[in-house]
Order: sequence, then structure tokens, then C-alpha cells
Amino acid sequence: MSESDEDIYITQNKFSGVVFPTSELDEILGNTAGEFVYDNESEKQSLDKRIEATSFSRGVTALNDSENSADAGDRFRVVPPADLLHLCSDYELCFWLSKFVYEVRKRGGDEYPPNSIYQVCVGIQRHLRDNYRPELEIFKHANFKIFQDAIDSQMKSLTRKGVGVTKKQAEPIMAHEEEMLWAKGLLEDADPRTLLNTLVFLFGKFFALRSGEEHRNLTFMQLNVVGGDETERERLQYRCHGEKNHGRGIKDRRVKPKVVEQHINLEQSERCVVRLFKKHISKCPENIKRNEVFYLTPIKNCKPASEVWYTKVPIGKNTLRNVVSNLCKEAGIEGYKTNHTLRAAACSLALSKGVPEKLIMDRTGHKSLTSLHTYQRVSAKDKESVSDILQGGKDCFMDEPITKKAKVDKSAKEGKPCNINSTNCSVLFKM
Repeated sequence: MSESDEDIYITQNKFSGVVFPTSELDEILGNTAGEFVYDNESEKQSLDKRIEATSFSRGVTALNDSENSADAGDRFRVVPPADLLHLCSDYELCFWLSKFVYEVRKRGGDEYPPNSIYQVCVGIQRHLRDNYRPELEIFKHANFKIFQDAIDSQMKSLTRKGVGVTKKQAEPIMAHEEEMLWAKGLLEDADPRTLLNTLVFLFGKFFALRSGEEHRNLTFMQLNVVGGDETERERLQYRCHGEKNHGRGIKDRRVKPKVVEQHINLEQSERCVVRLFKKHISKCPENIKRNEVFYLTPIKNCKPASEVWYTKVPIGKNTLRNVVSNLCKEAGIEGYKTNHTLRAAACSLALSKGVPEKLIMDRTGHKSLTSLHTYQRVSAKDKESVSDILQGGKDCFMDEPITKKAKVDKSAKEGKPCNINSTNCSVLFKM
């Protein structure tokens, strides 16, 4: 979520001092502080209907109207703030969570997307489990059935309104867009800053690195040039020292670290990552250590002819995080482009070209095919083919449009004998 955590707590503070009609509050909360009072099971089941009826917005409006009313104290009283950590009753906690689901808002008053509300409630459950309630199961236990129905109903309602329907997802860099970056000189090795941006771009694409933090943690010892021989070309080798899918914790102790190799580019040497890596190394300070970070801050006003281009100061992760976004903006490329775009581009391109899924997963570090296939994008040509089929322009997905019909020999139509060239043809007769 882009909003800060305090936006949520602002709403929590709003309803911690809200007011309700006294008779209605006594009916729901009972006369005993901190406890729900239910006479029978049917009363529990009817609570969900009363939740929506006694909304917080209604209580706040009533409070504002009561400021000028002489007998307001007789009709309303303030609900004490709910301390979630010390609510002994499951039904009371269920009540306040259900209220929260219906009324939580962003700072500007807009509604949260359905998935954001769900994630917030998951965070509340985790917080409660870590503090006095380790057995809590608000999404499964029968005591929280009203809350479960409330969040399910609210998520469906928000979806029908179109809230959170469109997800912001990094779009892969297309082949023509990458060509545009090279053509405009935004990717090359002419100066320190451009060379650094080019390596960020190529490492993100070839080694499937994600965020600016992964680039920021990259060290010299993780990269090594492997010489070529008769069986394999020269290549740049990358060794993973811990990523999102390979944290090397207890669960991953038997998982082999990811090792990716990118070979030299024989057709376009100016775009060869091995050559660019060697040039970057040659422009770094001589006494740089192997365990130091790879991306270093360029020297100010450095001339291309200088022997050293970079200082020993590591470049910031925020600067690295915005590399792809800034490159695309400068080139006039539209769409939501981030460093994660390069990872998506690598997966999408490899899948579209028929690369075996096992080889792709070895390079990207994915552990399941499901997560890998989330990067699969439908090409414009395929989408056009589906449209043509539905509107009668094609008979088969891979066929050419019907408008391009093959020429038919007129003599065949009229029943006249046709000349068939059977040169270099073999005919097999089965007896």
C-alpha cells in the first residue's frame, strides 16, 4: 500500500471515540463493560445486521448534531476506546473488527482496495497472536463468523464499485522499446553514468534482479568472468548471495544458490555485457575490495578520457531503484516501468520463444510454475488473432485471415485433368 500506516490508525482513532444511541448501544454491548451479552444464539446471528445499521459515520454525524442540542446527553453516550490487546471476549473483538472493515478509510476519505483491507486484517491477527492471543483464528474460528461475513461482503461490494480492480503491475520492456533506448544513446558506455545505467539494465534483464536494494547489495565477488574454450563461449557469471526466493534460511538450507551465466554477444559487441563489465572494472579504483558493493558513485565532472570514473562511495539504493523509470521517461516510453520490468521482460520473452520452463526458473529463481506464469504476457498479434476468430476473420488461431484466400486452379474446378509435378516424390502403396 502506498499510504503510510498512520493513515489506518487515524481511522481507528476516529471510531475509538464515536457515539451511538444509548438504547442501541446497550442492546449490542450489554451493560457490562468489556463484555457482550447474548441471551440466545439467534441474537449472535443477528449482530451482523446491526453492524451496518449502526455505522460510525452515523454516530459521528449524530455527535455533531448533538452539540447544539440541550438533551443530547440523554440520547447519546461515548463508546470507550477499544483496546484490542485486552478484549477478552471473542464476540466483542469480532464486533470491532467488523466495524473496522466497514469504516476504514484513507486519509482523504477514499476507500481501501479489497486486498488492502484483507492484508490489514491479517496484520491485526498477527499482532494479536504475538500479544496474548497465540491461538487466535479470526478467519476460520466460528466465533468470528460475523467478521468473516462482513469482510467478505465488503470486499465484494468494493469490487462491484470498481475499487482496486485495476492492479498496478510493472510492464515488461518490449523489444522495440529497448531498441529505442540503445538508439537514443541512453544505453551505452560513453560516460560513467550511462555505463552504470546500462549495467543496471542488463543485469536486471539477464540475472533477473528485482528492486534497487538487490542491485545495491550486489558485490564484486558475485560477478566473475569465465573464460571460453572449444565447447563454450566466454561468459559473465553471477552468484546469488540471497534474494527474495533464496534467503538461505532454515527452509532453504538445502537449496543450491542461484548461479546464472550470460555469454558474450557475438552479433552486437557494443551491447555485450561481458565487455561492458570489463570496462566498468577498469574504470573503478585499483584498491577496491572484492566484498565491496559493485555500483559506485561516478566522479563529478569526470571526463570520458579519465582513467578512473568512479569513487569508492556506494551509490544509493533509491537512485538504483529509479534507473529504469528515469530511462523510460527520458526516452518517451509510456507505461508503468520499474526495475522489476526487466525481470518481467526476461520471463515474458523466454516463455514466448519456447525456452524450457526449467531453464527459465534456474535463471529467475522461481520455485513454482504458477509464479513463473504470472509473467507470461499475451502478444498483440495473439490478441488480434482472437479478435479475428470471434468476428469471423479466421478459421483457426494460427491461420492467416480468410481474406487472404489461396488461388485455386480453374481446371480443377471444371473437372479437367491437372498436371502434377511428381519429381522427387515417393509414393507408397499399401497392399
